[in-house]
Amino acid sequence: MPEYIDLYDADRKPLGIIVERNTSLEEGQFGLAAGVWIFSSDNRIFLTRRSMEKRFMPGKWENTGGGVQAGETTRTAAVRELFEETGIVCKPEELIFIGTTVHKNHFGDDFALRKDFPLESVKLQPGETCDAGWFTEEEFDRMILSEELAPSTAANLAPFREKWNEILHSGK
Repeated sequence: MPEYIDLYDADRKPLGIIVERNTSLEEGQFGLAAGVWIFSSDNRIFLTRRSMEKRFMPGKWENTGGGVQAGETTRTAAVRELFEETGIVCKPEELIFIGTTVHKNHFGDDFALRKDFPLESVKLQPGETCDAGWFTEEEFDRMILSEELAPSTAANLAPFREKWNEILHSGK
């Protein structure tokens, strides 16, 4: 079943246009994406590994996220993506907004979530994720350097790493 997305202009104002996901966007048209960074109470970072079936960056580690469907906000999309990819349930109001990145044709909003759960409770989404793990900040930084982390994940985090660190170490 096809997925549809709403289109926005460069100022993030709705254009009133809905297109099928993966449609080539024209100059000045943008879609939305949402990402979730999960931190445990002992300041570990939850990541999933991209399925080897993925066309882009198979086998790379990343935070949970994906495209925003027509009619969704980035916050509700983050909740949906988290559940679809991991089986983890959260409420929109539990998400802490971290920041927005702009790429050639989409705005990406990232959120943080403080939540503890055992890895055994994670339900990986076939075709999307093939592994999950909790990592220390030191392990995370080594994953960036060794390119085990998806380069786009590291690049998206860079503009708001300071705020990400504050939330990671705040215990909130």
